[in-house]
Amino acid sequence: MEIDPPAWYFGPWFAWNLGVMTPTDPRVVLIERGAWRQVEVNVTAASPGRFEHAPNCEHRLMIHLGAPARVTYRRDKVRQAYLQTRGDIDVIPAGSAAVFDDDDPTSLMTIWMRPALLASVARDMARSEGRQLVDPRIQQRDERIFRVALLLKVEAEAEGPSDPLFVDSMAVALASRLLEQYGAIDPVPSGARLSRLKLKLTLDYIEARLDAEIRLAELAELTNLSQSHFRVLFRQTLRRPLHRYVIERRVHRAKALIEGGAVSLSQAALDSGFCHQSHLARCMRQVLGLTPSQVMRGEAPSALRASPAPRS
Repeated sequence: MEIDPPAWYFGPWFAWNLGVMTPTDPRVVLIERGAWRQVEVNVTAASPGRFEHAPNCEHRLMIHLGAPARVTYRRDKVRQAYLQTRGDIDVIPAGSAAVFDDDDPTSLMTIWMRPALLASVARDMARSEGRQLVDPRIQQRDERIFRVALLLKVEAEAEGPSDPLFVDSMAVALASRLLEQYGAIDPVPSGARLSRLKLKLTLDYIEARLDAEIRLAELAELTNLSQSHFRVLFRQTLRRPLHRYVIERRVHRAKALIEGGAVSLSQAALDSGFCHQSHLARCMRQVLGLTPSQVMRGEAPSALRASPAPRS
């Protein structure tokens, strides 16, 4: 059903943890992404066959993306036959082994999650009797996990560097949801918000670093909150996700630079934290409905000519 990354993918430290992969393995890797700190992603297509997964040092989420497929799951004395459909999720905790017999071709997305990520979220959010993932959960259905997984898939498919703030946010969201389903946590109360002081610290920090990498862990540390709590509180305060707010501020920074006429479009993109000019163009169309060239020619409607100040 899924393929563990080859040893060279993570380096020799991870080599002993990899699952079984035989020379005749019929799985074909379609997407493989290894540059992220807290999660790894790949998408595979597989012919019918048996797939054995040795104990791994990371938690694994295996999400079915293709047509319905007949599958039998085996672990110790457990045997479970079922029809796997798009959106089915198998949760394999770190240290667990599993065997899958696929009677039909499958298409699968696998997300590896660092145990340290779940431990951090659990430490920040769990009650005193909080638990970690222990037993595998097979053929689960969870719309939130599925939506986050698809967002990570899109990010893995994208050309160019990934947005680390977006990937961090999705990784924490995924860990939080897993603990909500399989552990004991105290969720952030609905309607809770960042204090005015913490909001000002956050917005000032973001504004000062729009041309650099911004990470969720840094903002959480700045406000003395866990990453998961900070992410939710920020969204409930400004009514938009953190990564979306940062993109909007970078777009308005680039717009101001372009309108100033002192830099080229490519330099405006870099000075605003975008990896290249086409990245800026894509985000500017999403936020303003304009291209950088249109802004340069002064075609922005009067309502957009003044870039809004960050909210505080």
